[in-house]
Amino acid sequence: MKFIRNFILLLLLAGLPAAAQETPTIRFGTTEEGALTSDQPEVEYTFAGEQGQFVTITLLQVDSFDPFLRLLDADGHMLVSDDDSAGSLNARIGPFELPANDTYTIVATSLSGSDEGAFTLSLESTVVQRVEYGQRVTGSLSPETPEVVYRFSGAAGDVISIDLASDDFDAYLTLTAPGTDMGSVTDDDSGTDRNARIAPYLVTEDTDFQVMVSSVFGDPDGSYTLSISEVNATPIAFNAAETVEISGGQTRYFAFEGAAGQVVDVRVDSDNELDTALTVVGPSRSELASADDTNGQIDPAVSGVMLTENGTHYIAVQPLVNRDARTPVIVKVVESPLLSLDDGPQTVMFEENPLQLLTFAGTAGETVFVRIRVDSDEPVSPNIEVMQHGESLSSLILYTISGEISFGVAIPADGPVVVAVTDYRYDNSVYTVSLQQQY
Repeated sequence: MKFIRNFILLLLLAGLPAAAQETPTIRFGTTEEGALTSDQPEVEYTFAGEQGQFVTITLLQVDSFDPFLRLLDADGHMLVSDDDSAGSLNARIGPFELPANDTYTIVATSLSGSDEGAFTLSLESTVVQRVEYGQRVTGSLSPETPEVVYRFSGAAGDVISIDLASDDFDAYLTLTAPGTDMGSVTDDDSGTDRNARIAPYLVTEDTDFQVMVSSVFGDPDGSYTLSISEVNATPIAFNAAETVEISGGQTRYFAFEGAAGQVVDVRVDSDNELDTALTVVGPSRSELASADDTNGQIDPAVSGVMLTENGTHYIAVQPLVNRDARTPVIVKVVESPLLSLDDGPQTVMFEENPLQLLTFAGTAGETVFVRIRVDSDEPVSPNIEVMQHGESLSSLILYTISGEISFGVAIPADGPVVVAVTDYRYDNSVYTVSLQQQY
């Protein structure tokens, strides 16, 4: 009878589902070891976090695979993910600000979702220091603390400069706006020497930003100075010159209103007394052009800069030497004098500038054939792009041509059309460009 009871009990136990395996927890300041397998391509860990707490989660490969991280809230909604932020295919989330007092889940996996291999996972509570415009802070990095994060508030319309300087390591800046669609901006050497600078940066909405201080090579050891300041940009009109005095290492900024499709030249003139670098930045913070020395002179200039957006554009003039004396500098923005294909065939040469721009009047709905004839003795390798109102209509990359080619372009709107021809052979290339046919 006892045997029958035991047998029935075994049958009942066999019919019960296996107890669910609890998700392991990970504590702040610890590192867990684990492995991805074919049976378990994802490994989860949980931790308790507080609202406003900053956390950094790092997933490093031990065996060769491409790590991938996800962070979930208590309802299983993904808050943030990462692939390669820790370098060498390793993943890192953070410093990330937790939105609530909650139990969070870290998902350690691979980018493909099917890789196998051993890994280490670490969780840190990160101290983020708040800084204000005009404030200069000093700190240090080490192999144990390879990066430091700061936080500041920006208001829509602010134009700012973020500068990171160090005599001990190659400085690197990362600017993010968590919780927005702004994306990240990084910089290595836009400052003098090996220093980093993000400027001018236009803040497009009221939000909090994070600035990460680190090194290009990831193994810093030394001190740094970080400053965040508002930029006072001097307004400048087309075909009008603005004169300012520059002293020390002071970068001066200028602002002009431009429209998509405009082509401009920007010139800096110190009578070759002050060595400067020139950068032109669009409304969405994209760099459009830059120059240091031009035509053997220390005064920089850029020609044929195509504006791709409507709005305020910025010019940064940065001294490359630190001089106490105040040096007058003249900055001028003019519309580029483009060769007109409406006047007939035009000859372009590339002796000094690898980019040549031509224009013609476009009519909505027509198809225009652009003809390129090579007048050089040697074959050439041009890149050709046709644009209207800052948008690309057609482009060709030709590795080697001789003789001539033509191609048709459909014109979507009334207005000027720009043909950009690029050839990096400089003095060996001569073309004749014409409109072959239009209907």
